[in-house]
Amino acid sequence: MGKLLHTPVLLSPYTLGDLQLKNRIVMAPLTRTRADHQGYGAPGIYSEEQRAGWERIADRVHRAGGLIFVQLWHPGAVSHRSLYADGRMPLGPSAVNPEQLIHVEGGRVMSETPGEMSLQDIEQAVKDFRHAAQVARDAGFDGIQIQGGFVYLFQQFLHEVTNRRTDQYGGSMENRARMRRWPHRAGKPGGRHRLAFPLRRNPSSWPAFYLPASNGRERPIDLRRVG
Repeated sequence: MGKLLHTPVLLSPYTLGDLQLKNRIVMAPLTRTRADHQGYGAPGIYSEEQRAGWERIADRVHRAGGLIFVQLWHPGAVSHRSLYADGRMPLGPSAVNPEQLIHVEGGRVMSETPGEMSLQDIEQAVKDFRHAAQVARDAGFDGIQIQGGFVYLFQQFLHEVTNRRTDQYGGSMENRARMRRWPHRAGKPGGRHRLAFPLRRNPSSWPAFYLPASNGRERPIDLRRVG
């Protein structure tokens, strides 16, 4: 094992971009699914009402001397028609059921086969990320993190099981990883934002850095080479 980090170092200041952290202790992102009176649903950050609510939270954090980032994510196919007012089907990279349990009113249900995203749907997702980033900026957040792991939209594009597209977003590993450019297009609304794009390995989820090749073996993706 490597040497443990000494307490004086752990509590020493750290510069993150142009942010000055008081120490090197950062709370990991948290997902709360208690956004409405029924007790389910993740909080949003796209409306004026939501901006006003988050502004109060960011202000309290700042008054206490802290910094706060917002994590933006898109469930993609890991959703359910009952969560949409018009009952429409969720969208994903391909019409493949991710076979995940979805929190809905009254409990949990299995996911359904989603509709396949058109190129226009993909462009709309980029615009939605950008809009949410702008709302976060206006609410006073100090930075943005894009959720690129777990079982959500980015992972659905990366994994060949859920991505069976034949256009520029499907097929080869490099094509499936093309969406990694989305955060750089969507997360720069101006102002004082930092952008992190995590691709995490999760033992209970699909692998993030390594994807199965067609012969069943795994090999890494060099994301620097993806256009």
